[in-house]
Amino acid sequence: QQFDASGLFEFSDFRIKHRGATIRVITGVVALPTEALTRYNPDSGAIDLLLSDNSYAMLCDGNPRGKYTVAHELGHAVLHTDALIRLAELDVSSRAAFHRGKADHPASFDTEWQANAFGGALLMPAVGISHLESKLDEKLSVRHIAERFMTSHESATYRLGVYQGHKKELI
Repeated sequence: QQFDASGLFEFSDFRIKHRGATIRVITGVVALPTEALTRYNPDSGAIDLLLSDNSYAMLCDGNPRGKYTVAHELGHAVLHTDALIRLAELDVSSRAAFHRGKADHPASFDTEWQANAFGGALLMPAVGISHLESKLDEKLSVRHIAERFMTSHESATYRLGVYQGHKKELI
């Protein structure tokens, strides 16, 4: 099954479990300088998953980029809840300083890398890729994955590489 990013984004009572508590995720469309933003809102006690007008239009139009943006931001909400809560407690200048410079750690420790991996796995699950591969009369390709899961060729290329490199662990 394809992940329904639009349905998730429009769902009005979406919640995630975190440390034994339930945190509401509130979606919205706002003017942003970036495609999207996920943040913890201490006033509401919720996580805001926000899309720019352009990203929301892409989501509504079925553009793979809009779908991927929602999956990526959901990755931040699910994987980085503690970090989002800690960031919300910082003043604006401390938040800006937090994002400066290059981190000295492996790529897989990077929150953007993790959100990308989460988004790819959500949109193109390994079990679904395996099922697709078993039905093909030819070698599995980026085109097959992009068409089946309605994703971009860029995200399908990355996901195919992960799938082929770690198939035994993923299935």
